Amino acid sequence: MKHELHIAGQHLTVRSTADASYVRGMATMLEERVRRAEQQGATSIHAWMIVALGLADESSRLRSELDALRGAVRERVDAALGLVERAQSLEEAPNGPGAAETCDA
Repeated sequence: MKHELHIAGQHLTVRSTADASYVRGMATMLEERVRRAEQQGATSIHAWMIVALGLADESSRLRSELDALRGAVRERVDAALGLVERAQSLEEAPNGPGAAETCDA
């Protein structure tokens, strides 16, 4: 789908499979960040560079957090699977909890 955008006074046409409201939302977010950088004295090109660096930093930090979360989830899943396998092996053991008791009286 083709989207016509106006960001910080610039016209841009982008193609995206994303919903139009999502693309507009991203454009609004960019425009707000550029405007804030310009209000702090940055020239237009410097404002865009500041915004790009900020977004790259944010993306990098979020990827690191996501990787850490994936690792933590993987560890917990492995631990849970280990417990399940241990429980299954106890159930299958000849004298385990599920074994029938015999008495020679």
